[in-house]
Order: sequence, then C-alpha cells, then structure tokens
Amino acid sequence: MISFPKHTCLSTPSQFAALQNFGKYGVEILVKFRSSEELQALSAHRQSGGERSVSTMLYLMALQEITKCPFRAVDEINQGMDPANERRIFDLIVQTASQPN
Repeated sequence: MISFPKHTCLSTPSQFAALQNFGKYGVEILVKFRSSEELQALSAHRQSGGERSVSTMLYLMALQEITKCPFRAVDEINQGMDPANERRIFDLIVQTASQPN
C-alpha cells in the first residue's frame, strides 16, 4: 500500500493477470479521495478528471522511487485538477526530483 499522509488520497496499486496470457496483464489502481468512501478501481467512470490526474501522478512518482530513470516526460499533468491539488502535485514533483540519486 502506498500512502501519502500529507495529502487527501490513498492509493493501492495491485497487479492482476492470467499468468499464461501476457495480453491480459494489467495494473489496477485502487483509490479513495474521501475518508467515508471505500477503495475503488481508478476508472474514467468513477472519478473526476482531476482525481484521475492526481492518482496517475502519484502512481508515477511512486514508481520513480523504485526505478532508476534519469528523466520522465509528461504533458498536461494538471488536466482537470483544482488549484489546491495542482499545487500539492507540483510540490511533490519538486520534492521527488530533488532527492539525491
């Protein structure tokens, strides 16, 4: 479970797949944005565009901490985000990018 205690979301990535069929491999990201909710699969039908953008960026930053990649390129990461979440994600990107190694 990946937790971002300073922020208002919690995500749990889980991998699911039929071991014999690589075409069915995938990643399911479970999220919740309110304490009263249960974790739900990240989906275009359940979360707003801003919630999906926040979840995607948090997932990418979590991957950055376990993989060595000199840079990443993303476009329009703030699509649909409200100003508060946009600022939180920006601060996390700066914090993550500023860590040694």
